[in-house]
Amino acid sequence: MTLPNLLTTLRLAFAPGLILVALSGRSDAVLVTLLLLQITDWIDGPLARRSGSQSSEGARLDSLADASMFASALGALAVLEGGMLLGEWRWIAAALLSYGLSVSLAVARLGAPPWYHQWSAKVSGPLTLAAVFAVLLFDVAWPVRVAAAAVTLGNLEAVAITMRLSGPATDVPSVFLMDRARSVDRS
Repeated sequence: MTLPNLLTTLRLAFAPGLILVALSGRSDAVLVTLLLLQITDWIDGPLARRSGSQSSEGARLDSLADASMFASALGALAVLEGGMLLGEWRWIAAALLSYGLSVSLAVARLGAPPWYHQWSAKVSGPLTLAAVFAVLLFDVAWPVRVAAAAVTLGNLEAVAITMRLSGPATDVPSVFLMDRARSVDRS
């Protein structure tokens, strides 16, 4: 196990803890935990590239850890600020449904989830983090809409990527750059 994969595995293992911390009513602890998890996401990829330990397995593990982290963050928000989230249910539903569509289509068409690591996800991730902080620190909901819209657009881009691929792939930065995609993992 490489150090980048260890960091990713820790993110995957500790992400559900966000909900447990939220159940204790400690929004401050949720924010600190989420920030620590996000830091592992920010450093595992660059560390893998610098150490030459990039792999399709690591990319798949990273995607799984990201999904777990953001699902757990949503669960923690629901525990702490469920009433506020209810007002944003259409935006959240769009993000969740588009994610379900993206994964379902990729599995049905290519036999594997979309492990693409798109640039759009690199934008929607920090927007989602900012939305959680905005809700818990400032009692402001509109950033949830911005994050959900970014997630939905990224998921729709993943659908477009899936429709253009002939087999499973990792590290496809954008539908617009597919021809230059560097890592192709065919199985």
